[in-house]
Amino acid sequence: MAKPLRTCIGGCIIQAEYGYSDVETVLQIREGPYLLFFCGFREYRDELLFDSSLMV
Repeated sequence: MAKPLRTCIGGCIIQAEYGYSDVETVLQIREGPYLLFFCGFREYRDELLFDSSLMV
């Protein structure tokens, strides 16, 4: 299943800006409502559409 472009690009931007590892990036996005919104999620979700193994 294809992932939304905003979610993928948002995750890459956050990772590059803060220097997070793949796992740290996913954890930070899950914990931060502003980062969730930046990645295109309109509400809090316990599960994301991607996980750290997809960020390579």
